[in-house]
Amino acid sequence: MQSKFLALDDAKRQWWYEGAFRMLAHAIAASDKKKGDCVADWYLKDRSNKRALIEAEIARNPQYGETTIILSLLEQACGRPLIP
Repeated sequence: MQSKFLALDDAKRQWWYEGAFRMLAHAIAASDKKKGDCVADWYLKDRSNKRALIEAEIARNPQYGETTIILSLLEQACGRPLIP
């Protein structure tokens, strides 16, 4: 099984990431500013490496959606639950 997300061109994936991480950080910060900042910092301060990490995980685990993989990585980095 191949990921439809990874089949998108690079520019479309880049815009998807920007929107996803900004929205997640904002939503999480509404109830926990520290975790919201963690989410924003995790991606926005190291975009290239984080995109590579995310896309490697998507390629290894195509049975999971990109959102599930991103949430899992964020929980590992910022703690659980992301939204109390």
